[in-house]
Amino acid sequence: MTQKIFGVRPAFNHLITAAGSTTARSLAKRFAEALNVNVKDFGAVGDGAADDKVAFQAAFDAGSPVYMPPGTYKISGVLNLPADLTLIGAGRFETTINFTDAGTADIFLRGGAGNGDYHFEGFRLNGNGASKTGGNSIDISRCQSLVVRDVWFSQIWGNHIIVRDDGLSPPVDYGAEEVSITDSLFDTNYRTGGSPHMLLIDSGKHVKIANNTILEAKEGACIMCFTSLDTVISGNICRGQGTGHLFGGIRLASTTGTPESDNTTRTVVSGNYVEGCFYGIFIGTNVDWVSVTGNTVVNIENTGIISQSNDSVFSGNVIRNTGLRATGTNYGIVMTGDGGNGLRNLVSGNRVTDDQGALSPPSATMTYAFHDSSGADFTHWENNYADGWITAEFQTLGTNSRKIIFDVGTSLTPTVAFATNGDFAPTYNTQFGQYTRVADLVFFDILLDFDTNAYTTASGNIRIGGLPFTASSGNNGTWPVMVSRHSLVNLAGGRTQVGGEVASGQTFLQLFQSGDEVASSALTAGNFVASTSNFVLRMSGFYATTA
Repeated sequence: MTQKIFGVRPAFNHLITAAGSTTARSLAKRFAEALNVNVKDFGAVGDGAADDKVAFQAAFDAGSPVYMPPGTYKISGVLNLPADLTLIGAGRFETTINFTDAGTADIFLRGGAGNGDYHFEGFRLNGNGASKTGGNSIDISRCQSLVVRDVWFSQIWGNHIIVRDDGLSPPVDYGAEEVSITDSLFDTNYRTGGSPHMLLIDSGKHVKIANNTILEAKEGACIMCFTSLDTVISGNICRGQGTGHLFGGIRLASTTGTPESDNTTRTVVSGNYVEGCFYGIFIGTNVDWVSVTGNTVVNIENTGIISQSNDSVFSGNVIRNTGLRATGTNYGIVMTGDGGNGLRNLVSGNRVTDDQGALSPPSATMTYAFHDSSGADFTHWENNYADGWITAEFQTLGTNSRKIIFDVGTSLTPTVAFATNGDFAPTYNTQFGQYTRVADLVFFDILLDFDTNAYTTASGNIRIGGLPFTASSGNNGTWPVMVSRHSLVNLAGGRTQVGGEVASGQTFLQLFQSGDEVASSALTAGNFVASTSNFVLRMSGFYATTA
């Protein structure tokens, strides 16, 4: 029966012309081509009291996109996703889905093999996690693409988002070909045991996770990518619940490494803030070609950044305060491996500090700033910096790894002393020193102008101290030093020149005197007359170090 509106039959075949258009079309076509399926057209109430589950499922099955006007929609059980779905609300502060199931049901579930496109945007999803005994919020076994933008995931029991392959037939390399999760808020998961992750990409390709805020992760990772290709994780805030948060803020992992689709490879982790986790950033085995740059990692229970990856770069990261659990050995940055992992990495320009105790050592401190553990190989450590309450800067270096430092124009404070200094106490008029370190070589320049006191008990060789690093063996155990200027030095026995050398294992250089056809000998107390003003020594040289 055709309904009448104000006594007139609706003319669905009547032609109308839109403003500005020259083409007339029927009302039937105009309504059929409406942009959105509206959940309220299928009976949804949105008052927070009426159960809108049936209405939502009917809207999903009717087509896509599906629009949810402002309101709070009570959903009592799982919503099964069709082959494709775009679900859009009026904004995460306007549209809320309140999931009331107290059992194990997922909220949005797509089971079985598929190749659909899914887009979620502009609403809040309240999962009732405190009352549940199981279930995730968005659980998709396979899809072509997944887009999540401006969604607030709140009070979820398990994984907030999980994308996976699950070994379905026919086999595919990745559970999703395109994944974009951006500008969303994830707060609190309740599952204890089983390591639930806030965001879990169990199998994904071309993945972007950016500008999200992830709070109160419990036992799993804030972001977990397990077997992913071409992934960017950037600009996220990741905060764990502290004690018991086992997997870390951001974690990359793989399966066997064969075939390549089982690897996590070509990943950028950049500009993220990670706090309150057991590990800050954890990169597991069979993970290759990772760039970890510009991240800030603070207040970590164990280690700031730990990696078993190959052919990766770790640069410009700031790690502050690790070892909060106060048990075992902990680090700022660790490269580790097992012979096939942890190879050929560059660690450069990172800052590690522990300032938990401003005036005295705190109860829990960082053990080592940096560590190249057994199995890691060919790691290059360049110009990293550590300070604060740290037991030591480096623990060990792996086989064929190098600690490479670039310090340019850094000051040092040279001193004059004797092997047995006794009562020698010079007064310095000029005490200048500067060094540049390039990898394992230290180049230095020293100028001293000093007055001697009336010493009587000093003896032995003259030493110029204050070199910044311990000299390594090489060059027959000594490194020559050129003395370009000396004045008032009392040379003896036909000797006319002053030189020096840095011996292996020392942080000072020794001076000696020499001349034509005269054997060289050390400069001693007799070469520096007591109570004399303005002795001048100018010298330069270089030596190798492994410090």
